[in-house]
Amino acid sequence: MRDVFIAGVGQTAVNKDPQSRGRYLGAAAVKEALADAGIDTKMVGALYVGNMLSGILAQQQQLGGLLADYTGLAGIEAVTVEAA
Repeated sequence: MRDVFIAGVGQTAVNKDPQSRGRYLGAAAVKEALADAGIDTKMVGALYVGNMLSGILAQQQQLGGLLADYTGLAGIEAVTVEAA
């Protein structure tokens, strides 16, 4: 089994502004985490997204794939973990 570790973190402010759509906030957090870790997007093999209530609040079920696209990581494995 291979060692797995957290190399970088990213966080965005959450607010009630309707222009601050989740896909943009999530993509910004992913980009910040990659920058924090010093990792180029070409080195990313998978994206794991924890989620709670997006399907109910925003009618968006597949956040992993959506955030991969908006982050410039289209084509990688993308997984959404519900009720995270």
